[in-house]
This record gives sequence, C-alpha cells and structure tokens, in this order.
Amino acid sequence: MQALTPVQAVEPQWLGDIATALATAKSKGRMVVLKPTGQGYDTEDNWCPAAFHTRAVSLADPNVSTLIASAFVPLRFSMQSFGHGADAAGITFVREYTDPVQRCLPPDLFVLNPDEEVVGRLRFDATPEQTFDFLMTTLRAHPQLAPEGDPLSDHYYDLTQPEQQRLADLQARWRAGERSSLIAPLQDWLAQHDDWPHGVATATTLLGWAHQHAGHFVAANALLTEVVETHATHPIRHQARYSRLSAENWVIGRNPFLEGAPQPQLGIDFPVSSPFEAVRKRRIHEMREDPRYLWSASGLPLVRIPAGVFIMGGQPALFPRELPLREVTISKPFLMSAWPITRGLWRKFRPQAVPTPGDRLADDVPIAQITREDALAFCEFLTERDGLRYRLPTEAEWEYASRGGLAGAPHPWGHQPPDETLCNWEDSFGVPVASYPPNDFGLFEMVGNTREWTADVYLDDAYSRTAYEVTDPYVDEDPRTTRDRGDGSALYTLRGGVNGLPYCKQMMRCALRMTGRDASIRLVVSQDD
Repeated sequence: MQALTPVQAVEPQWLGDIATALATAKSKGRMVVLKPTGQGYDTEDNWCPAAFHTRAVSLADPNVSTLIASAFVPLRFSMQSFGHGADAAGITFVREYTDPVQRCLPPDLFVLNPDEEVVGRLRFDATPEQTFDFLMTTLRAHPQLAPEGDPLSDHYYDLTQPEQQRLADLQARWRAGERSSLIAPLQDWLAQHDDWPHGVATATTLLGWAHQHAGHFVAANALLTEVVETHATHPIRHQARYSRLSAENWVIGRNPFLEGAPQPQLGIDFPVSSPFEAVRKRRIHEMREDPRYLWSASGLPLVRIPAGVFIMGGQPALFPRELPLREVTISKPFLMSAWPITRGLWRKFRPQAVPTPGDRLADDVPIAQITREDALAFCEFLTERDGLRYRLPTEAEWEYASRGGLAGAPHPWGHQPPDETLCNWEDSFGVPVASYPPNDFGLFEMVGNTREWTADVYLDDAYSRTAYEVTDPYVDEDPRTTRDRGDGSALYTLRGGVNGLPYCKQMMRCALRMTGRDASIRLVVSQDD
C-alpha cells in the first residue's frame, strides 16, 4: 500500500508499563507496539526524541502515528533504572532481547503478541516510511490480531477534493527530493486553505523544512514554532519541535528531514547564550594567577590531576552498564585540559569548519559533532603546535578527574541536585567554557554542555571484566565484540552527559556512560611526557 498522510492524524494514547499493555492486548485481540527509550522524560510531552523513534522521529509521522493508534496497543517506557517513566518488568524484557553490544544505543521498536512473544522488530533509526511499511507488514502477517479492513481507511485523503489532492502532490514532490523549490507552492497552498487543521499543520511543517534548506533560519524557526504552539495535539508537532533551531535540540545529531540543509553557525545564525558572563570573565582572569593552571602555547589551560584511588561506577547507577562498582587506582598523575576544545581553537585546525562569528563569544563555546577520526587528528595537530603529547583520556581517567576527589558523589560538585547555577543541562547549543564553577580539581563543565570522547572501546559489561580492585583500566579495541553498529565501526565510550531537554537533568552524573558517532574533545597529557 502506498501511504498518504491521513486527512486527520491521530496520536496514540501510550501506556506506560508492559503488564498493562499485554492485558489490554489480550482483551482487544491486538498486538503491542513497544517503543522503549534510552532516556526518560520530565513531563508527558517532554520525552527524549528517542521515544519517537530517535532521529527520524518516526512515531510522530502522521501515517505511523495514526496506524499505531488505530491498529495496535501503544506502549512506551524509559530504560533508566529509576526516575520518570521507568518500568522494571519492561526493562528486563527489552534487555533479554538486546545484544549487550547494542544496549548503549537507543532501543529498537518491538511488536509483541498478547502472549509476550516478539513478532516483529525494527532498528531504532528506521525512517518513517520504513516504520510504516514494517507495521503494515506485521499486521498482514498476523491478520487474527489486526482490525478488519484497512486500519487507515477512515483517515486517508479524499483525492476528489482539490485542496487535498494538491497537498498530496506537494508531499510527493518532497519525498522525491524537492526542497527549497517548494517554498512558493506551499505558501500559495496555505494562503488558500486555512480551515483544515491537519493540512495546515502538515503544509506549515513542510514549509519550515523547505526554508531550512534554503538557509532561511529565522523564517523556518517561526514556522516550526507555529506548528508546535498552534497544533498542540497533532503528532507532527514532534517532528516540527525537533527540527527547530532551538536550545532544546541536540547538536549531536541532525534531523533526517534537514539532511543536506545548510548548517547554521553559532554566533552568526543564532546567538550565543552566556548566562553568567561577568562571573565567567572574572573567573578566567583569576585563572591566570592560579598556580593550578598551566597554559599551553595555544592558550589551552591544563590542570595537574594527581594519582589516586576512587570507586568507579554509578552511585546510584542509572543504567546497568554503570555497574559493578570497582576500586580503581590511577597510578600516575596526568594533565587534563580545564575545559573542552573550543570553536576558536578548532578554527586553527580546520578554518573552513568554523567561520569567524559576528559574536566572538561563540569562539569560547566547545566545538561539537567531532568524529573520532578528527579528534585523533586534532591531537596530532596540537601536539606539534604545543610540544606536548596530547591524547584522549581513558574512561577511568575521565571519571576520576570529573569527581574532583569527592568520594561517592554523583556529580562533580557533590550531592546537590543539578540546577541552572551548577551546569548546562538545558541549552544544547552549548555555553562558553568556564560558565559554571569548576570541580575541586579545577576542571570546568565535566557534565552538561557537551559530551566528550574517551580512548576506551565501549563494552556494556566492561566493569565486570576486571577484578574489583584494578589499576589503570583501559578497554582496547576488540572487533569481535564491538563492531556492531550497522556501519561496521567500533563503539567508543563517551562521557559528560547530554543536554537540551528537562529529562537531561538526570544525565548530569560523573558515572554516565554513552556511545555515539561524534562528541567534543577534552585532552590529557601523560606526566612522563
């Protein structure tokens, strides 16, 4: 079946625990669509984007959303061990069906029959079209658990209506690859049709994306914000929301609807947020007189981290991958950069990647979305420039340094819950370095603001592979167990948390372990160099 966006989209009423969902499925004779999300949520409308099927926001597609609401029992919960949206039984179920190598990635989409058997599974990064086709195929394979007839028959466009036919044609042109050339016809359609809410929401979202592709960031933002604020119950608002040039949207992954669109630049296309600029300037000035800091030839401040012993792991653990706890010895002191590499310093390495901003504060914001290959190349570049042998920190070095000598504290500053004075957990664009107080070692923004590369290959069970007492642990590459991400590349561990939405507040922890394709860079220098 070739899907057309429904004439009136329906948003599923998501259940929150697997027991209730299975009981509902049995009573209705339906299948369960299960979408676990790696992170949690703050309010019902503040789920991590992974709850909508990760970068593609596939479950917010009007076709997919309406199909799930019409033909399945929807189930969604968090994979966090505690906090909003967690479901212990559901977490156990998903982990049993997930290879340990993939447990750090956003969970896949599952379809269960009423007997709790998995009858379908789709990768977390599937597109809306792939998700729709997968769900329809699953329904056809299990007709006894599907509604009679076409579950979308009451929702399709009526192509005998000129305005619906024309919008369907514009959507087909978008799917065929047209982008900025659709601005004029979409504007014309909207000028003539303002009494069909679903059509207006769809056309306005498409128009916002088209403006993004044309580099009209202000216009795009205004249109997408209009969808979010005006169509509060329409599923497409999630796609609009995560397409905006907004501080709540991660800079660590591009929205697939914006692939090929110009990359907006901090300090040029959108402003720099510096919440405590006067305090930050004074703090940096005082660093020049602080003997803890050694300034490199490139102007990068380095802090001497002493050798020592600490308990590594979640205290408490948000995910099983933060356990078991270990007593780790860092046998030698090392130097660590007081903050991540900034956009200004990165420009000296890759001038074309970071245009000179109108607002020079942008030069003090950490560079983000750096691949591991570029991170390693930068280490070589700065080594030659500064005469110091830079490298990425091991995962153990990173966590030891982030704790600043505080035993058992979940955060670099101690036990106090995160707030807007302690770290950046809301603004995904990042704020200038040294905006928040340093930890007791003198390191800034060890959580929040950006996530950072480490040297270690990611293993879900890395901690259980050593004795409780271990010295200088480091996970080197093992292709047999780590090369499983769809593109054959190894997984490496990221640290530092993520930011951009209220649920990110729970991620501001020293023990948080992640993986991904890009991150920021904080460098270390071995003391014997």
